[in-house]
Amino acid sequence: MYAIKLDNSGYRAIDGANQIDASEIVYEGDNVESVVVDNGLVRAINNTDLLLRAKKAKIEALKYDCTNAIQAGFTSPALGETHTYDSSLPQDQTNLLGARIAGIDMYFTCTDSNNYKSQKWHTAAQMAQVYSAGMVHLQTQKARFYARKVAVEQASTIEAVEAVVW
Repeated sequence: MYAIKLDNSGYRAIDGANQIDASEIVYEGDNVESVVVDNGLVRAINNTDLLLRAKKAKIEALKYDCTNAIQAGFTSPALGETHTYDSSLPQDQTNLLGARIAGIDMYFTCTDSNNYKSQKWHTAAQMAQVYSAGMVHLQTQKARFYARKVAVEQASTIEAVEAVVW
């Protein structure tokens, strides 16, 4: 791959240790799609490089979306009507696990259908049901992420990568 650097005499092509005139550059078999400016260098990028970059960026975006979905909270009908339970902070998930392990009746924070957040009394059985709903929520989001990750990894074009959405 050739890099082109702007210096006092204009554009110069750098090929390893050899400098050649920019007009002499020929990208035979390199399938150059575009160039990227990086620290003053203009690099030719081939289709394979672009596809790999697109895949990496999409997988990172999907990880971010998955984390947000997990932390958005989940619902459970354990109290007789649907309530929303927090999962945005690590302590939310730790508290839920601790409540489940304790196996006792207790107050636990949740939000009702009127968007009123408070401590509500839960039996041990209800806490087990809430915990199960939380685990289903977590595993559903993870499965969704991994299915989309596989689709990205198997994509053969940038368009196919971009078509994968959360």
